[in-house]
Amino acid sequence: MARELHISTLYPLFTGNLCLPKGKQYWFLCNLQENTKTSEIYQLTKQRDFGVFSSIENCYGVDRDKVVIKKNKKYYPKANWIPGEWDKVIRSASGEQNKYFDPALVYLDTTSFEDREPAVDLLKETLNLCQKDTLVICNLMMNNPRAGLGDFLFNPDTIVDNLLKSDNQEAFKDWNISPDYEDEQVWHSYQYQTSCTVMRSYIFFKGVFPKESDLFNAFEEYSEWCDLFSSHQGEVGK
Repeated sequence: MARELHISTLYPLFTGNLCLPKGKQYWFLCNLQENTKTSEIYQLTKQRDFGVFSSIENCYGVDRDKVVIKKNKKYYPKANWIPGEWDKVIRSASGEQNKYFDPALVYLDTTSFEDREPAVDLLKETLNLCQKDTLVICNLMMNNPRAGLGDFLFNPDTIVDNLLKSDNQEAFKDWNISPDYEDEQVWHSYQYQTSCTVMRSYIFFKGVFPKESDLFNAFEEYSEWCDLFSSHQGEVGK
């Protein structure tokens, strides 16, 4: 599932904004961004069909591979490319002496298992450092692809349950995963498949939602579209 489709649909859906607010940023786990029209950063910053960004200067890509960062700097020098582990980078960028972590949108396309500690630690650090009106989208693996499609799928509620352990509830009271919103069921996720890997995208929002009924209806339609897309991709891959 291309991240530009996630972002161009989900960001306006949850925030009510068609583009990033002035001065706000987009932070993401970047991988290699080749200098082609098919690269994700090109599609998200230059093609009007996916007009989330106001400029490429709003982009902050993080990767632990210094070679990847070096190439990305060459291809897109106006963007911000930072080598290192995600949690350490954003913690440093949130420090009093060097504070520049101010995203409106965070996209974490991971290879972490949904029910394991690395996923919890990644999201806990990210959500704790984000300000109001921030949307965080995180993709997590729901199975072990090496075991095949018949492998056990993780419980999709595990990641949120682990985030909301008693010592964390106060920290997340302004996010849609807070127990305060439990009756309204306003946190969302949806599942899709790429080859033998079952993925689930988790959507976290810190702010005031658009009209609830419109949000739920639109999200349901989008989830159905994701199911159709995954089914089509599976048929193509056969």
